[in-house]
Amino acid sequence: MNVLAWSLPFLEISIALSLLVQHYIKPSLLVVVGLLSLYAVYIVALLWWAPYQPCSCGGVSSLLSWKQHLLLNGVGIAFAFMGLYVIRARKKRREDRREKIESRK
Repeated sequence: MNVLAWSLPFLEISIALSLLVQHYIKPSLLVVVGLLSLYAVYIVALLWWAPYQPCSCGGVSSLLSWKQHLLLNGVGIAFAFMGLYVIRARKKRREDRREKIESRK
């Protein structure tokens, strides 16, 4: 468990940095969706089946209830999906422009 405690922040920082590199934005957003989804599943399991709810002791997140954490996760997942949609729309627009230019030749 100690490995997870150290590797998760490293992974999160790596993802954040990779979002700054154009080539890695799409894969990074997919990883963000995956991690946030796993965390959401953890929170739902915690809310439904755990005999007690552990404290969320740490920084700003300690101010949120577990239901608020779940809502915040949902917002994060929605933003990541919006980013993926924008990437797809831009790619489609570029392809359409390319086809339009090639059809003029």
